[in-house]
Amino acid sequence: MRSPSKNYPYRGRTVTVGEGGCYIEVLETLEPSTTVDVVLWLNGEKVLAKAEVASNDRHIGNGIRFVQMGREDAKKLKNFLKAASQEATPAARAEAPVFEVTRFTPASA
Repeated sequence: MRSPSKNYPYRGRTVTVGEGGCYIEVLETLEPSTTVDVVLWLNGEKVLAKAEVASNDRHIGNGIRFVQMGREDAKKLKNFLKAASQEATPAARAEAPVFEVTRFTPASA
């Protein structure tokens, strides 16, 4: 992610991504409405977008809203999201263990 106000790129970890934007964990966050150029690597595919900061969680991360994306980049993003949703089928989720807390006892008890 690169902001015109800084002369160096911000590197972070993409936590969530969708067709409209993403959330990126970064220590040095940017203020909302800041315009940025975003480079995402999705399964080895480079996706570029013009974006703006939509939200700011100080020293945690920024919500990013995609403003402009080329047709090929939008297609790569859409294909990535489609593949990711197919991997998260109900059968795959059912195999994961589910835990339920029915009672909490403090350690001093």
